[in-house]
Formats: sequence, structure tokens, C-alpha cells
Amino acid sequence: MLNIHNLSVSFSGEYLFKEISFKLISGDRVGLIGKNGAGKSTLLKILSSVLKPTTGNATIKGKLVS
Repeated sequence: MLNIHNLSVSFSGEYLFKEISFKLISGDRVGLIGKNGAGKSTLLKILSSVLKPTTGNATIKGKLVS
């Protein structure tokens, strides 16, 4: 299970994304799409603990990753 709650990322005061929230449960199938610079790679880096979000948190199977 993946739970994203009020996740925001900003660079130099400019928000890449602001207060996004969503939940994925076992069996869900999703695609991560968007234009260049939309934050796809940044979101994956947060989920892998390479980057920390500006605000909010992410949990994977109950474990806080941010």
C-alpha cells in the first residue's frame, strides 16, 4: 500500500507540485505520465528516499519514507 498525504515540492520558492494526496492499494495498476518537468522523477526519488519533500509525507506499507 502507498499513501501520499499533502505532498509538496518546491525549488527556489517555485512549486513543482503542491499538496498532492493519493492512495494505492494492492492490486491497483497505474501509470505515471506527464510532460517534461511535471515532477514524475521527483516523485519517484521521494518514494525511494533520495529526496525529501518540502511538506507532507509518504508511507509505503505503513513505513514512513519522507
